[in-house]
Amino acid sequence: MADKPTTREDSGDAGARTSGGNHIATTDDPEPPAAIDESELKPDFQTGLTALRDRDRCQEARPVKRRGNDVLVWLGVFDLTDCTPDYDQSRAEGYFLLSEDFPQDDPHWFITTPALTVNGRDVGDHCDRNTFRDPDQNHGDKVSLVLEVSDADTALAWSWRWSHMDLEPDDPADMSRAVLAAESALNAGGGN
Repeated sequence: MADKPTTREDSGDAGARTSGGNHIATTDDPEPPAAIDESELKPDFQTGLTALRDRDRCQEARPVKRRGNDVLVWLGVFDLTDCTPDYDQSRAEGYFLLSEDFPQDDPHWFITTPALTVNGRDVGDHCDRNTFRDPDQNHGDKVSLVLEVSDADTALAWSWRWSHMDLEPDDPADMSRAVLAAESALNAGGGN
């Protein structure tokens, strides 16, 4: 696992972990997955990671797995209590699968652990976008990739194209938009 997380003494939450996503982590949150060696990634991708970490909520974002030209980036833990759908879970880890050629692609794979549910049913049963949960089925390779690096038993891959949200990247620094894309997916998880 990764180094000990930093504390956030200036917030008055001594001992609380600074997390990615959209909240200050608690001791109940999982440790961030171990990072891969960033120096082996393309310079533009490294620039994008720096921009992502410069976002207020993603200081601990890190690349955690590489498969071919794809890099799995851990964004952090997201607080689901204020999301539009009423998730059965209160928190979830968020990941994006990005091409190392970023920004020369249209990112679209957002993966959460655990696999999120609403009223006991898979989000895919509610969502207006495609979601995939079974590692042995269509797009299960994305689910398997996250399960390899996390301590979770389940994961949910969301097909969530940035171009459909007018977030398509033009510059390496646009990797910072991953947080907006993740929050968009989480807030639309209940569908219509």
